[in-house]
Amino acid sequence: MPTIPCKVFAITSYGAVSNGTTLNTAAFASAVAAAQAAGGGVVDVPAGTWLTGAIHLGSNMELHLEPGATILFSQNINDYLPAVPTRWEGLDVMNFSPFIYALNAHDVAITGPGRNASSQGVIDGNGSSWWGWKSTSATEDNRIYSYYISLLNADGTLPNNPLPALPTSAVNKGLRPSLVECNNCQNFMIDGIKTQNAPYWVLHPLYSSNVIIRNSNITSNSSGSNGDGIDVDSSSKVLIENDTFSTSDDFISLKSGLNEDGIAVGKPTELVVVRDFTVTAGHAFSVGSEMSGGIRNVFVSASSGSNAVSGPEYLFRMKTMPGRGGYVKDIWYQNVSSTKWSKYAVELTTAYGSSTIAPHNTKLIPQVSNITISNLSGTSTSAPALNLVGLSAAPYQNIKFISDTLTGSGSNGCKTITGGITFTSSTISGISGSTITCP
Repeated sequence: MPTIPCKVFAITSYGAVSNGTTLNTAAFASAVAAAQAAGGGVVDVPAGTWLTGAIHLGSNMELHLEPGATILFSQNINDYLPAVPTRWEGLDVMNFSPFIYALNAHDVAITGPGRNASSQGVIDGNGSSWWGWKSTSATEDNRIYSYYISLLNADGTLPNNPLPALPTSAVNKGLRPSLVECNNCQNFMIDGIKTQNAPYWVLHPLYSSNVIIRNSNITSNSSGSNGDGIDVDSSSKVLIENDTFSTSDDFISLKSGLNEDGIAVGKPTELVVVRDFTVTAGHAFSVGSEMSGGIRNVFVSASSGSNAVSGPEYLFRMKTMPGRGGYVKDIWYQNVSSTKWSKYAVELTTAYGSSTIAPHNTKLIPQVSNITISNLSGTSTSAPALNLVGLSAAPYQNIKFISDTLTGSGSNGCKTITGGITFTSSTISGISGSTITCP
């Protein structure tokens, strides 16, 4: 838990106006500066609609939304400059500031009245002006990747002592910023807020430890592409609990860097506990595809009630590919029930084909081992139960399905699986016996 001094700095004391049209960036910055000068405290946002640009928080500081408060973010891209250090789909880069941002800080919190409050505290990204950038971001992303490839050593590795200077993006119709990001923070907590209309990813703990995200209603607009709910990125000791998700992409995704850059940084996502969540819309609980720094020691258990995950594309998805390197191991995913899924209940693939960037060196082979998928249940009348795709160069090791009951429609996908996957006490459409073998 973060430690926050009990000193309150209301943004109204620094000239903030709640008419939804007056830009309050300076008022938020003044309240933050006053809290910093006092050694920390609570930046308090009263009921009303408060338009602002980027908000940068410091150590021992809490941004608190009162019931009925909405922080509404500006659609002017200049309100998110100068560029700040961040990571975009696994590549470290200087880019537009995340809308709420903390860098190299400790004991930071963003709080509201709770996900079940009659009048929630809302963080509204107002992100429609950014959503169209998806079609142009690939060009900029590849430019950033080419910068890193140009710096490779003769053996194909990226220098890591020191790491290369961050390239700068922050170009119009380039890489979209996330809604909330803590970068290299310790003791970071989000508790009791609602999010909506994010420009891109919603919550992005990056290079951080001791992270708590709980009691929140995490939504992204269905018209906004890549609206992941939570992206845990090269972070450790993470607790996500008692949250509700309705997202346009993965409701939770675990990541740790892309290809050579992720390998050079070498910071895994690890020691993650996710529990007691419900989902009304979203692609999947996803691992990857940017996982080159490694992902390990993860425990996931949904709410105990029936149909905790309603109508996703997948219940669980692990995706990686040649060129990533790294590893995924020691994952336990359990107690998830669903009325339906639209693609597969479970997909495991080490030949993912939808990366924004084509890897430079496909000899960097990811390793996947020790994944247990237990007590999943549900029925889909429109999609199969499983899609399992492997690599002959690095077969799966110790993948277990235990006590799962999944009824799908149509044939399971199966390619290059010669062993390493077992089924125990499970009833899954199209699976008989305890092992699966396919061409």
